[in-house]
Amino acid sequence: MKSANIPHLYIRNGIYYYRNNSSWKSLRTRCKKEAFRKVSHILFDAVF
Repeated sequence: MKSANIPHLYIRNGIYYYRNNSSWKSLRTRCKKEAFRKVSHILFDAVF
C-alpha cells in the first residue's frame, strides 16, 4: 500500500471526516472507533 493513500482523520462539529489526496469525505459518525472502521473499509476496498 502506498503511503500517499493513507487518509487523515479530522473532526468538525463532532462529525468525523477524512481527507484522501484532495477529496474530503464525511464518515457521518461521531464515534472515533466507527470512523476508523469506515476508513479501513474504504482503504481495503481500494487496495484489494
